[in-house]
Amino acid sequence: MSPAASGGTLAPTATPPAPSARPAGPFSVSAEFERLLQGQTSGFAVQVSTPKPQLRIGRDRLKFTVTSARDGHVYVLVLGPDGSLVKLLPNDNARDVRIRAGQTLTLPPPSSPLVTSEPLGREDFLVFVSSAERNFDGLGGKRQDSFLVLPTSGKLAEAASAFSGPGSVLAGRPVQCSGDACTDYGAARFAVDVVR
Repeated sequence: MSPAASGGTLAPTATPPAPSARPAGPFSVSAEFERLLQGQTSGFAVQVSTPKPQLRIGRDRLKFTVTSARDGHVYVLVLGPDGSLVKLLPNDNARDVRIRAGQTLTLPPPSSPLVTSEPLGREDFLVFVSSAERNFDGLGGKRQDSFLVLPTSGKLAEAASAFSGPGSVLAGRPVQCSGDACTDYGAARFAVDVVR
């Protein structure tokens, strides 16, 4: 209830802002990454860093660290230089990746090492930590090796255009959770260049 205004009447309740409309035009994974970053929960800071911003094919392994202000489930999406979109973590070899508040977690875990491979170019990573476990089944992806490869058009583009609320359809949907904190998450982005 709103606090009483002078004269004993109640002040009007503020109307919550309407969800931001999706811009017209073709679906863009990069724009959805930005929406996911902009929709993160205040105070749910996530930081990422990588010791090597450049990785050599067949020689270097992907490695990065994540720190989170809150406990949660860690998810990693990567947009490849060829336009592919992959849910890197969790995967079939690392099914449940969790982090504690203040912990520095090195990823990928030893159970899921990743040696750098083609194609050449920039790989753009989005890391987010969610208070609830999330499901990505509604995004139309296919299993390839141990990863979920998501489409960058079709069903995913339709889901993105229909999505309302803060964040992005790329965050999946919370499962086995009830209460206001179910949609809480923090996110960060980094990139590496794949070279020969």
